Amino acid sequence: MIRILQFLLVIILVTGTITFFASLNSRISGEAFGYRFDGPSGLILGGLVLLFLAAIYLTHKIKDILALPAKIKAKDAATRRERGIAALTRGLEAAAASDGEDAAHHARVARRNLDNVALTRLLTAQAAQLSGDNATAKESYSAMLAAPETEFIGLKGLYAQAIAAGDTAAAKSYAERAFRLRPNAAWAFQSVFDLGLDRGAWNETREAVIQAQKNKVIDDARANRARGALLTADAYAESDPATALSEAEAALKLAPDFTPASVLAARIAMDEGKTGKAAKLLETGFAASAHPALIKLYDRLYKDETPEKRANKLRKLAEKNPTSDEAALLKARAATLVEDWQGAVDALQAHVTKTANPAAFSLMAKAAAGLKGEAA
Repeated sequence: MIRILQFLLVIILVTGTITFFASLNSRISGEAFGYRFDGPSGLILGGLVLLFLAAIYLTHKIKDILALPAKIKAKDAATRRERGIAALTRGLEAAAASDGEDAAHHARVARRNLDNVALTRLLTAQAAQLSGDNATAKESYSAMLAAPETEFIGLKGLYAQAIAAGDTAAAKSYAERAFRLRPNAAWAFQSVFDLGLDRGAWNETREAVIQAQKNKVIDDARANRARGALLTADAYAESDPATALSEAEAALKLAPDFTPASVLAARIAMDEGKTGKAAKLLETGFAASAHPALIKLYDRLYKDETPEKRANKLRKLAEKNPTSDEAALLKARAATLVEDWQGAVDALQAHVTKTANPAAFSLMAKAAAGLKGEAA
């Protein structure tokens, strides 16, 4: 409908123009380029308009002809690009299906048709890896390092190759470079973290955890626990007791429930004769996480006291985490110290039916023997 209206408007415009020029009765005469002319003004003006329109038409056609080689070249480039992208897609599909030969074929086709070789290097590397050609794969991954858009994936490929070859020094270098390049990349952080643990580089690994925490690679709870564990590892390796204690206490601020830090800090305090501080550290640690190692050290702290005082201390510790399984064992242990055999049985009865373990059975047997002795 719109085209019909456009056609009618053009017809009306042309008809009106012809009518206008035909209605002119005057004449135009003059001289140009040595020639004299004289004729109806309508005919001359109409001829000039037609000449102007013809010039416009010819100009457009000449421009189209001049642009034709560029258009042909652009079309050829677009065809080559489409062919290259198709080959790249099929090659990646072949790589995903572990078909090394087909992936290598499509990689060659993609390289011939794509001007951007960065797009084909990953496919070439993967195809070479699938075919067992590690040298070509490494060459392709290494070439990817030169381009900012492929550097990170190239580092990942080289890291995987280094790990497979057992070259931890090279793997460390690639992982650290990748982590510096993209500190929010989970695999880069995990690689740096794992290699740091393998080397015992606690301080370096802790710095990586802090960086990962800032970039939200890991949540705060996991990061703080990891930092606490690494500080504790540093403290255990430290020869200076004061420094070790400082690091263990710093670890407990980050992860209050990390038992190894509580045990180490309390042990150092005990060695320095600070019984009160050691007791407080063990009680705080037990409140956060009831662990047998804390009970063992706490019991050792008061081993020279009377049975009644030891029993009171154990009951006090149990109250720090009364709902834990270890609290029931503490109460039973305290009862046996003062030969309250029935109290020990009462403390253990619910625990044994819920959680059976050697410590509970041992205390139950001791209580049962005590009751039997009383009965005799």
